[in-house]
Amino acid sequence: MLERQYAPVAASPRSTQTLDAVHREHVWNVLVACHGNQTTAARVLGMDRKTLSRRIRRWGLHAAVLSLGKP
Repeated sequence: MLERQYAPVAASPRSTQTLDAVHREHVWNVLVACHGNQTTAARVLGMDRKTLSRRIRRWGLHAAVLSLGKP
């Protein structure tokens, strides 16, 4: 069987983030792209809207998400 060879990854500030922080940043970027529409963002992220809402509250992003929908 062939062994996979992986190229070494240089350490960068982003690579030292926790998985939760990377997930939060990705969710935030999707929410921005969806103009704060949680239903659309949840669909893009492949999760239930209620799950997305719980994560938004847990991460303290609720007020920021509400401001995305305002012109």
